[in-house]
Amino acid sequence: MSRHSSTPPQESLSESAKNEVRLDALAREVEDLKRELGIRDDILQQVADHATTVVKSRRLRIGNAIGDLLYRLRRRRSSHVAVHLNRTLEQIRKLQRSPTGRRSHASTRPWQGIGLANNPIQQQRSVTVVIPVYNAHDDVRACLESVVRHHERGSRILLIDDGSTDTNIWPLLHQYDDDHSFITAVQNPANMGYTRTINRGIGMTQNDVILLNSDTKVTRGWVSKLQQSAYSRDDAGTVTPLSNAAGAFSIPQQNVNNPIPLDLSVEEMGELLAFVSERQLTVTPTGNGFCLYIRRDLFDEIGVFDEEHFPQGHGEENDFSMRAAAAGRVNLIDDGCFVYHKRSASFGEGKGKALEVGKKTLETLHPSYKPQIQEWLQNDPLAELRAFLKTLPQHRQTKGGRPTLLYILHDGRGGTRLTSFDLARAAEADFHVLLLTTGRRTWTLNEVVNGDIKPLEERELETEWYIHQPLAHDRARFLVEILTKHSVGLVHARHFLGNAPEILHLCSVLDVPTVVSFHDFYSVCPNTQLIDDRGRYCGGDCNDGPRGCSVNRGWILEIPPLKNAWVHVWRRRVESALRRASAYVTTSQHTRDTIAKHFAFAHDREFSVIEHGRDLGHLPDVARPPVPNEPLRAIVLGALNFPKGTGLLQSILERDGEHRLELHVLGVWPSGFEDSAGNAVLHGRYSQSDLADKVRKIGPALTIVPSICPETFCHALTESWAMGLPVLGADFGAVRDRITKYGGGWLLDPYSPELWLEKLHAIAEDPDDYDARRREALAAAQPTVAEMYTAYLRIYQRAAETSSATTVS
Repeated sequence: MSRHSSTPPQESLSESAKNEVRLDALAREVEDLKRELGIRDDILQQVADHATTVVKSRRLRIGNAIGDLLYRLRRRRSSHVAVHLNRTLEQIRKLQRSPTGRRSHASTRPWQGIGLANNPIQQQRSVTVVIPVYNAHDDVRACLESVVRHHERGSRILLIDDGSTDTNIWPLLHQYDDDHSFITAVQNPANMGYTRTINRGIGMTQNDVILLNSDTKVTRGWVSKLQQSAYSRDDAGTVTPLSNAAGAFSIPQQNVNNPIPLDLSVEEMGELLAFVSERQLTVTPTGNGFCLYIRRDLFDEIGVFDEEHFPQGHGEENDFSMRAAAAGRVNLIDDGCFVYHKRSASFGEGKGKALEVGKKTLETLHPSYKPQIQEWLQNDPLAELRAFLKTLPQHRQTKGGRPTLLYILHDGRGGTRLTSFDLARAAEADFHVLLLTTGRRTWTLNEVVNGDIKPLEERELETEWYIHQPLAHDRARFLVEILTKHSVGLVHARHFLGNAPEILHLCSVLDVPTVVSFHDFYSVCPNTQLIDDRGRYCGGDCNDGPRGCSVNRGWILEIPPLKNAWVHVWRRRVESALRRASAYVTTSQHTRDTIAKHFAFAHDREFSVIEHGRDLGHLPDVARPPVPNEPLRAIVLGALNFPKGTGLLQSILERDGEHRLELHVLGVWPSGFEDSAGNAVLHGRYSQSDLADKVRKIGPALTIVPSICPETFCHALTESWAMGLPVLGADFGAVRDRITKYGGGWLLDPYSPELWLEKLHAIAEDPDDYDARRREALAAAQPTVAEMYTAYLRIYQRAAETSSATTVS
């Protein structure tokens, strides 16, 4: 299933080297700047601010940030900015030296892994959402429904009726006040105007404030996202989300009322944006009052909104933002938060005139406002995100002919890859089949054409894959591109290595049904084989020992403390994703029971057991019965490591002082195994085409499957039975399930090497029992690939019925 190297992939080393080169180039640029003349002060400040942002943001894309800073420096030289850059250069170096995917050493929560907070929120701060209301009953109701649906603990809602002429407004607000303890509704004695109304609301609380228009619809997690962004840096003052219609904060196009793409609901658009956004929290000259998070300490510093100059709104938030900037605070965009805006349904008549008056007033009070806005628009920091969203069609595309089926699996070796490719080839009869293989730094989209696996596109990703990080934005974008461009109607997630459980969320957002396979226990614990610190099968239940559990360092280079700790975070994350899937499949009853033990809801879902099908052809019967007074000849097949039984084999060989066992290993083994393998014969790798020939030349009597963790299927057992070889295996997992069902072998406690050696001696001395097991092995049912696919096709058809966008014939 996975690689076994303990050395980080080469791409990790090369990326680190690239960043060092970038940093050295940056240092040279600073030295050059010392010798050159200055230019406009506002340009210098922008460059300096950008350098500060690189340091404070703790973005994961450190190399890209440094590269962007270099680009700005080369275009806009100044000795004035050199002093600032000298101070920040060493900070950038410290940031670069922090492990990829982790926060800098300054973080108090280093495993959060989202690359956002400079000063993470130590405890949730209280926030009051102030919603001024003036008429527009239906819009207000829709807004309140969304606010209640996405209410978060620690937040309160303050509704202020600013003298609405619609007599249905106050009863509506009053009803929400009665129904929800976190909502308070008040009335102005008369129409006070927008700015006085929001200032009244701000004065009624000592909390942070979110100003929210009554013609909006919020999305899941909106308060916590904005709050987290507001405290991502010490000098943050305001935060504005993105929207379909909020001027420069509109996506994908600025200053228009954008339709939501792909026929998505507002909720789904919020989820999609959360996946595909880089969450870079860009500084902007101004916030937008349609939805504006404001820290309480900013009110304490600069006061509230200017009622005198902007009594009806239309410029009050811009003036407030400019005053915040003048006080050394910054206005941020949360590009991962989406709030729908119907646009100005609550301002009544006379909007056009009020806008013009507000604009002139703003430019008079802040002459630099317009140039700053023009500069920001010209260097649009959201350009990359906008460009991606523009590629998405407004309506979901349907495709004639065969529906498209996408398999997702890691790019490692082993049984998962072998069986997935077999299944994909078989599915070509009914589907247009794509395979997405996911690696640590590269994802590759393949297509099945007449049984051949042909690459369509290889995507080099911006960051290394780390298990503790959520699905990165560039990976999410690539998956969205695949799903939409190829009109994918069904996804079969074969493994989460190299990707993330959140791929199921993303598919669900786009109304693409998913089937999930369990080839091992990675979903239960990243340890994968459920081997504890004592080297024993734990079943996913952590012991109280002081030592931690191991993980596959070929994939998992970094992980938070796992045992009795982060494993529970992982399971919650997996469970949240699995609930989005239509069906689950695994390959043995034991595996199904173990998965369902930790994800109890799976008992109530379609959860099938389908054995792997193999087209092994007519393999010859190569077994040679034991010969009296000669060593018992046995083989071991596949990739050996500690969970796969190297320790058990070594213990057996150490106890075989009389050399009554002749052991042959076909496959791969860990470094150092040769030195402790005694008189075992190590043959190396084999292929399906030459397996029978190699085994025939050895002439074994049986196969040993020495795994000390439960196998979820065991291809070695399938291959052995096909060649007439009975199997001695561990008494749990799929090996137990299959030998109990079909015979064809013997079962033993995997932690008692003495019993294994005794049993091997007994097999050599009991020809009748051996012959019976050999006949059972030859007679054992071996499903073909076609039979396996037929079982999967029934699941695919039922899963497709859950989506109106897909029809599987």
